[in-house]
Amino acid sequence: MHDDLLQPTLAERTAAPSAARPWRLLSQFYVAVLGGALAVAAIALVNAGRLRLSTSQQALIAVAGIAGFAATLTIAAVVGQTVEQRWLVRVAAVVAWGGMYAVQRSADRIHGFHEGEEGYASMWIPGAIACVAGGVIQWPLVAAVAGGLA
Repeated sequence: MHDDLLQPTLAERTAAPSAARPWRLLSQFYVAVLGGALAVAAIALVNAGRLRLSTSQQALIAVAGIAGFAATLTIAAVVGQTVEQRWLVRVAAVVAWGGMYAVQRSADRIHGFHEGEEGYASMWIPGAIACVAGGVIQWPLVAAVAGGLA
C-alpha cells in the first residue's frame, strides 16, 4: 500500500526556468522602507516576471503598489509635513510590501527549494536605482499634497 501523505509536495513541481534569477523577497523590504510604495512595487513586478507569476498575480502586486501610494498621499494630506508623516509613509509602504510578499511567496518557495541559496540575484544596484527613482517621483508629490494644507 502506497500512501501519498508522507510524500514531499514540492517534488512534483518545478521552478519555472527564467533568464534572470529572482531577488529575495525580504530584500524588497529595504526598498519599501527607503524608496516607498512605488519603488517596491516596481521591484516586485520585475521579480514577479522572474518568478513567472501569472498576469493576475502581477496585477495584485500593481494594485498593492497603487494602494500603498494612495495611502502615502492620504497620510500626507491628513498629517502634513511632520516627522510622523515620514514614519507613517514608510509604514504604508511596508504594509503594501506585505501584500506583494504574500503574492510572491509560493513561487519563491518553489524557486528556493529547487535552486537553493545560489539561485538568487543581488539586488544592490536595482534596489538602489528603485529607491532613488521612487524618491524622485514620490517625495515631490507628497510634499505638494502636504504643503496644500499650509
